[in-house]
Amino acid sequence: MKKRSVYIIFFVYISAFIIGLAIGKFYAENNSAKAEIKSQANINEKEEKRIENISNKDHKKHYEQKLDNEENKKQKEDISVSSDKKDIDSINNKKVNEIIKKSSKKIAYLTFDDGPSQDVTPKVLEVLNKNGIKGTFFVLGSMVKDHPELLKKIHDDGHAIANHTYTHIYSRVYSSPEVIIEEIKNTEKVIKSVLGDDYNNKFFRFPGGSFGRPKEIKAAVVSSGYNYIDWNCLTGDAEGKIVSVERQYQRFLSTCKNKKTLIILMHDGKGKYTTPEVLDKVINYLKEQGYEFEVLR
Repeated sequence: MKKRSVYIIFFVYISAFIIGLAIGKFYAENNSAKAEIKSQANINEKEEKRIENISNKDHKKHYEQKLDNEENKKQKEDISVSSDKKDIDSINNKKVNEIIKKSSKKIAYLTFDDGPSQDVTPKVLEVLNKNGIKGTFFVLGSMVKDHPELLKKIHDDGHAIANHTYTHIYSRVYSSPEVIIEEIKNTEKVIKSVLGDDYNNKFFRFPGGSFGRPKEIKAAVVSSGYNYIDWNCLTGDAEGKIVSVERQYQRFLSTCKNKKTLIILMHDGKGKYTTPEVLDKVINYLKEQGYEFEVLR
């Protein structure tokens, strides 16, 4: 009987030990599972935050791009509104008048378009230098590319250099606002290639003048930082293939009357052989009438 009791106690002890091991393993596995779940939850939370950050960054970038696009659109709309609701010529002329010196004196601006050319520009420079007068040359980018040494000569002699498009081809220049800006920028680029990056004359003259040009073309020029300027007096040297000296001089006299400020249009492009001789007569007349000479910068 005593021996049997010992066996029973031993059996109970062994059973309790086995049950204890089982319970311990259960709790260990359960805690491990909880830890794993918690760890995975932390990972998921971090991933969610990372994705959220990426999403926020993408959203922010998209939002910023949207703002940029809206700002660009607004600027274009502002230009359009200016050209439609407010006279773009008035906007431009206000800027021009701020640059051109207001004076009680009589002022003459001698301007030359379409150069520089080998057959005319050097002779025009000779007349100007002889009289100690400075002029403004509205150059073509294509001509500057062909004759960079003449542009350098104009600059070194102290004259002003302004922009007159690259090609002067009407069908191209006036085909769209984008094209005319391209023409202007290409001319500016070739001028800077000769004179350096310090060149910064923002005067521009439309081929044939600004009269009757589309408002969106004018608005594009003004919004790009340029000021377009025409003339109020001319010699008519472009009114024929070769216009006689006398005819040009009479044209000048008829268009300069009763004007305190004169912006005189002439040309130093190819074939304008009579322009230098007329220029000499024009300068003498203006001096006699008490005009002083300025340049457009």
